[in-house]
Amino acid sequence: MTRLVLFTRFARAGLAKTRLAKDLGDVRAAQLQRQMTQRIQRQAWWAGFSALDLLWADLPAHMRGRRQVLADLGGRMAKGLQGPGPILLMGTDLPLVDKQDLQVLRLALQSHPYVMAPATDGGFWAIGLRSAGLFPRLTNALQAHLDGAGMVQALGPNRLFLGPTRDDCDDVNDYLRLGLAGGLRG
Repeated sequence: MTRLVLFTRFARAGLAKTRLAKDLGDVRAAQLQRQMTQRIQRQAWWAGFSALDLLWADLPAHMRGRRQVLADLGGRMAKGLQGPGPILLMGTDLPLVDKQDLQVLRLALQSHPYVMAPATDGGFWAIGLRSAGLFPRLTNALQAHLDGAGMVQALGPNRLFLGPTRDDCDDVNDYLRLGLAGGLRG
């Protein structure tokens, strides 16, 4: 029973995808945020995740849901990775991640304590743990800003599964390069 935790933003014009909004406008950027969040949710269900938790960065006070309450990414990740494992944590600004990508990561958590999938612009688009007790060791490795090979060395051989490298969508260059002007599929 693998749980997926998604870090996302409420799709409100003027607050969502602000770097993209400079070129696309507030309304289109908010629409894209909503579409990417909904698409990743569908892909996750199709990939066989048993539970899906959304952690909102800016959920309006009148709405119910789990909020990202800590300012730094490490603190938010620690909060997201709490509870029984296995757990996979990722953002929603990944328009080309599909159910096969997510299935590979979900299945890898059955045989590896750590799962990470690199992003093309650096860092990782997904991080998974077979159990929450593994988080301190992962934190130390992440704070060292290691690449994939460095993470393998830091976490131990045969303990880390590196998933597929994928693109996220942060700005208009990503939006155009990923072909999102014609709409989001899936």
